[in-house]
Amino acid sequence: GGNALGGAGGRGGQGANNFGHSGDGGDGTAGGIAGNGAAGGIAVTGSHFDLVSQGIIRGGNGGGAGLATGGAAGSTDLAGAPGGTMGSAGQAGADGTAGSYGAGGVGVISTGSSTITTSNIIAGGLAGDRKTQANAIELSGGNNTLTLESGYSFVGNVISSGGDTLVLGGDTNSSFSVVSLAASSPSSWTGDVQYYGFNNYVKTGNSTWTLSGSTTEVTAWNINAGTLSVSSDSNLGATESALTFGSGTLENTAVISTARDMLLNTSGTLKTDANLTAAGKISGQGSLVKTGTAALILTNNNTYAGGTTINAGTLQIG
Repeated sequence: GGNALGGAGGRGGQGANNFGHSGDGGDGTAGGIAGNGAAGGIAVTGSHFDLVSQGIIRGGNGGGAGLATGGAAGSTDLAGAPGGTMGSAGQAGADGTAGSYGAGGVGVISTGSSTITTSNIIAGGLAGDRKTQANAIELSGGNNTLTLESGYSFVGNVISSGGDTLVLGGDTNSSFSVVSLAASSPSSWTGDVQYYGFNNYVKTGNSTWTLSGSTTEVTAWNINAGTLSVSSDSNLGATESALTFGSGTLENTAVISTARDMLLNTSGTLKTDANLTAAGKISGQGSLVKTGTAALILTNNNTYAGGTTINAGTLQIG
């Protein structure tokens, strides 16, 4: 928005006689109401779309707020004839109402049933104050899928209103910090991306994705392809977060004891680079494949129907 400046005060009048005084200066004109800054544009918006991005997507920056400055005080003349008094200055005009700055534009908005795949930067824009960061992605309407591939990065939070899926995919190895999974909707950008509201977590592609950090969120991973690598049971979320296998591999690189259940839909591979104790129930129609040089220790009354294959290491029952 443009500036709106109040008028300057009028000049004081000349005194009329020896005992008179100069006229008072006129009051300044009050400042006007300034225009608001425009909001930044949204880079991509819609529903039922497929977006594959290897380039940078960035929402527009918001416009700055308009100013509304009051008029200057009126000036005074010198006293009139000898013995006269000096006129008083007029009052400065009050400031008008300043405009508000425009919000930054969201990088990508889907209102339902869209597929977004990124291996580069998706960023929200900055507001007109050049400090407040818009969200990188906003998902609503359900049935949205966000797939991260090696090289992904976000500036701004990634927000789902529910019913959406977060996928770790591609054929190049990468990593994901589960600390970034927010327990409540973030109210601001802290400098580190926060993901909120996703209901489904899936591993696809031939890559190995390494999870780091701890979370108490329920992240029931579906390991459909490739490898999900962990060094702590807390990488996999709350204990009630069961694992579902559809031909993928869970690799543990440190000694782990877990009570979470596992479901074998087709086949599931447990690669034990260190000893793994699985105390939860393993069920389903699929088969279990054991790889890795360390021991796999099964302590539950498991019911999976597809049999067991030991390709390396030791399998201990009980």
